Amino acid sequence: TVPQVKQHLSYMSSDETSNDKNQLGMPVELLNSIENGSLFPHIIDLKTGSPIMVIRNVHHAAGVCEGTRLIANSF
Repeated sequence: TVPQVKQHLSYMSSDETSNDKNQLGMPVELLNSIENGSLFPHIIDLKTGSPIMVIRNVHHAAGVCEGTRLIANSF
């Protein structure tokens, strides 16, 4: 049998803060439902062949830095 290759993968945003002082007192469902052009969606679906742009420095020595453009070849 040939192994199945995933065609897409979904990522969800974090629903927690690292410090209780940073809690806003708003329900998580409300925050996750906000759709604004300046915020990333709560769930991001990546598909094979999708372009991806790195938004922070991940591995500078390997060249995976802010602004690097990549293509999702497989998951």
